[in-house]
Amino acid sequence: MAQGVSPFVEIPFWVPTALAGVWQVDCRKASAAGLVFRPLEETLCDTLAWFAGRDDQALRAGLSAERERALLTTWQQQ
Repeated sequence: MAQGVSPFVEIPFWVPTALAGVWQVDCRKASAAGLVFRPLEETLCDTLAWFAGRDDQALRAGLSAERERALLTTWQQQ
């Protein structure tokens, strides 16, 4: 965080300690009310198909090689 790394953007699925509970969701009430979950593979395929129809952004995640190198250098010097 001190280096300005963006959670979810530059390092997908990483969150700082202050947000550690973000993945803990109690969905029992929703399930009791009828929420159903579909297979992950189906969700992924549909999301990729939706994204393929967009022309306003590129599909990418993670740090650029230069940013990763700079962060690793800073981390190693600490």
